[in-house]
Amino acid sequence: MDEVQKNKNIIAVKKLTTRFGRRIIHRDLDLEVRRGEVMGLIGSSGGGKTVLMQHIMGLLKPASGSIELFGEAIEEMTSEEFRHIALRWGVLFQQGALFSAMTVFDNIAFPFRELKKYGEGVDDETMRQLVFLKLKMAGLEAEDAWKYPAELSGGMVKRAALARALALDAELLFLDEPTSGLDPIRSAEFDSLLLELRQEMQLSALLVTHDLESLALLCDRIAILDEGKVLATGTLEEVARLDHPFVKKFFETRPGEKRLRSIQH
Repeated sequence: MDEVQKNKNIIAVKKLTTRFGRRIIHRDLDLEVRRGEVMGLIGSSGGGKTVLMQHIMGLLKPASGSIELFGEAIEEMTSEEFRHIALRWGVLFQQGALFSAMTVFDNIAFPFRELKKYGEGVDDETMRQLVFLKLKMAGLEAEDAWKYPAELSGGMVKRAALARALALDAELLFLDEPTSGLDPIRSAEFDSLLLELRQEMQLSALLVTHDLESLALLCDRIAILDEGKVLATGTLEEVARLDHPFVKKFFETRPGEKRLRSIQH
């Protein structure tokens, strides 16, 4: 990869192969996410979307292949180098994954307190101000800081999890089914929030979703994962026209079918 291309991509996955026992999940998979773009990742259930995201975040080690983040190969990093680069991204898991025994405040403060273990980060008062700032950015009220996850609605859980993902001013977001479990109104509100934050913070993101509205509103390009590989990448309009069994099934069975049919034709 030349220097120009290296600097253009915030994520570059090359020839990645994943095996669980005899089962091969990915085979020679390639994926590139450009700086400043939101890449949507779609594929069949159990097809390896979340596993791919876990590889990119360094949570799983592939059987073979390479992964670059911010232009650096993660397999060549020391644990300390990887810890520092991991501070540059945030993660929103499918169910929010808030710590149930912690208040919203403590959940958002968690990344700051982890930094303190290494003698880094900010003082307590600055941390407090930043937590309330992230709360506000995520569309929550100051009084929500003292609630526990069990006291929150599904939409509020997602917002609190987003505030935690943004705590350290992430440049890159990993979003795993962020609107899963939300009703259409709450999903639309959350998508609008993500769009607003993306524009304000110039975020890059890898978004795993089955939500067609999220794909249409948020994504610059879509990657189709099937048969262990990324079959194609392109705009929503481009991938919707592909003559492939998964693509046809995906777009024919999603809400907004009439609108997508007009795109396809």
